[in-house]
Amino acid sequence: MDYSLNRPDKTIEAFQQALSINLERADAWYSLGLTYILLNQLAKAIEAFRQALSINPGNANIWYNLGTMYGKLNQYDQAIEAFQQALRINPEHAQAWRELGLAHHLSGHYEQVTEVYKQLKVHAPRKADSFLRQVVMPG
Repeated sequence: MDYSLNRPDKTIEAFQQALSINLERADAWYSLGLTYILLNQLAKAIEAFRQALSINPGNANIWYNLGTMYGKLNQYDQAIEAFQQALRINPEHAQAWRELGLAHHLSGHYEQVTEVYKQLKVHAPRKADSFLRQVVMPG
């Protein structure tokens, strides 16, 4: 495949060609989603990640990236759900904890923000301190 971050249009063509041969390639769907992010085509990225998850629902990174896309679109309930799925699969995914806390904060779920902070203290103390300064107690 012609995979080049300098030519995302060509990269998309290559992934689409691979998927035309085999639609069951979760890795191709996932990479296609990442490429759509480069083009700021978030809805297409979400669709590609959902396709990847229909094939490989146990991949925490796909769930994390799906949550990130929902967060960018201010769809915080969907983001929270995706981050929670990522964390069920990999409770050590510190960035998913952080993004989950941010989504809760932006949704006004402040009690959950505190719970996320506690989990970050366990799984990634340095990220927890940053999260505390930037999200819980900014200013």
